[in-house]
Amino acid sequence: MKPIARLCIPLAALLMAPLPWLAVAAEKDAIADYQANLSAGAVSAAEMLGLAASAVSTLQAPKDFVAAINALNAGDAKTGFGLSFTPARTSFAPVSIGDYRNKLGSRAWAGTSFSYAQNTNTRGGVDYKQEALALHMAFYINKDDDPVIAGYEAFQKCVPLLKLADDRTTRLLVLRGEVRNELKKKVEAKEIKEFDEEMVGQLAAQRLAAEEKGKTFAAKAAPLYRACVDDAVNDAKSKWNASQFALTVGEGRIHNPAAGSSRLSLGRQASVTVALGPNPDSLVNITVRRTSKALDLPTISSTPAYKSSTLAGARWTYRAIDTKDLYAIAEISNAKATNTVSTSVFKYAFGVDKRLSEGMWLELRLGRNRTQDGKAEQTSALASVKFSPETSLGR
Repeated sequence: MKPIARLCIPLAALLMAPLPWLAVAAEKDAIADYQANLSAGAVSAAEMLGLAASAVSTLQAPKDFVAAINALNAGDAKTGFGLSFTPARTSFAPVSIGDYRNKLGSRAWAGTSFSYAQNTNTRGGVDYKQEALALHMAFYINKDDDPVIAGYEAFQKCVPLLKLADDRTTRLLVLRGEVRNELKKKVEAKEIKEFDEEMVGQLAAQRLAAEEKGKTFAAKAAPLYRACVDDAVNDAKSKWNASQFALTVGEGRIHNPAAGSSRLSLGRQASVTVALGPNPDSLVNITVRRTSKALDLPTISSTPAYKSSTLAGARWTYRAIDTKDLYAIAEISNAKATNTVSTSVFKYAFGVDKRLSEGMWLELRLGRNRTQDGKAEQTSALASVKFSPETSLGR
């Protein structure tokens, strides 16, 4: 077995010299470079071009489209810009909460975004214009895992608000009694001839409305109600192994507008990612990502060369029962077959993450990967002491 050393803190390296395969990581995870990236990949056209999120405008109303057209016409800013459009979050093709809650297709549509981005890439003194289009769809497979649905259902069952509703009913009854006694005294004083229960109810409701408008009910209900709903949403968000599906497709192009050159492909990307939580303590991630006709940028001024690759992988993560300080993983990928990933990435591996103390984790990995020259395979053992509030496996 050939060890791989990755020492990130010199002092720790000196103290642990007898163990050359032990790595210590502070801000950067030393083991991340050896695990295949099974995330959904680029989720927008802006990310495909490396455009900052602050340069992306979200289209939600007709006036936003006017601004987008103006930006497209300008179109020569080197800083670039991006557009993102999620139809279900606008008035153009909205999804009702009822459909979102009960129909998988509606949740998929609500999680579908279309995006466009453009910027300028200067190479060798030449300003090349880059453009990208992308579609990204992501949704929770199990509706009970969806924070949106959790928040919606919390509106109907939050206990603090129900208690306040009981208080309101009680207050209304008290006010009815007060109004009734006052009206009786007015009848006795011959200020009015008579009254009935409808009059009592109306006057009591008016007084209660005045109280609520002033300060009492609304002021008490709002913060408790918000906290109740927020708790339900946060509980859903914190579920570490929620079942989800993500699909991304996109394409980028580049050309020299000054020379009127034809557009060259920056690459076509397509990825499908599925995360499944078969039980409370397990998570299975499956990813297939295809990149085709990706331009090797240094060749753009000569004879353009292109690369293609397909990454397929699966990872099983297990969380120790009744604790969040021990995780185990097993993963496999075709890292050996693809030519766009680092030679260090494991073809298959097993590992454990163990919490040593608050904010300190020990990560262990054993797997098979390629040698640095890519001509052979080797078995590698890795260890990392990472300073982090939680392990990356639990996110």
